[in-house]
Amino acid sequence: MSDGHIDLRFQRTALSAYVASRDPGFERRFPNASRADPMGITIVALSNDGHVLVTKRALDAEQNPGALYFVGGYADAQDKDGPIDLFVEAERELREETGEVEVDRSASLLLGIGYDPHYCHPEATVMLVLNIPGDKMLRHVGKAKDAREAHSFHLVTLESVVDDTAVKELGGPATWSFCQSSALLRKVSPLLLGNCG
Repeated sequence: MSDGHIDLRFQRTALSAYVASRDPGFERRFPNASRADPMGITIVALSNDGHVLVTKRALDAEQNPGALYFVGGYADAQDKDGPIDLFVEAERELREETGEVEVDRSASLLLGIGYDPHYCHPEATVMLVLNIPGDKMLRHVGKAKDAREAHSFHLVTLESVVDDTAVKELGGPATWSFCQSSALLRKVSPLLLGNCG
């Protein structure tokens, strides 16, 4: 990290290569092959009134059907080599799954990067702070390009994510990325809880 920038190195991969190599036992079965590791992105969408958007995955979703999730996807493959802006990718994913968004880029944060042990890929958690209240976030979800990835959309308070009551309130189970992102939020919550609501 230098000058407030994290330099991550990626290589191109195809969805088919990821699907073929994401099983946790892949490396044991194919010790001379490398795993395709697309960059996953989980987006914690925080409204200006302190609400967080949580989805329940579609019941026919290929990964984590019916489980609690924030919003997310994968960084799109680029046509040419060069930098990938995780915030631009996070905004794109949020727009695809929820419709229109108004992001305060200066308040948004990269919360951390982990490695999903179930679907084997690196996952960045990005908190996008929105310039709209929570109820406005829900107005466009039915018209969004990828809205069918979610069975339902819910607004919960940031506090309920931080203290783990959101999972009980919404009736879990929670995905690995939901748990990982919630843990990352707990680390920065003293700063956040003083600035919203």
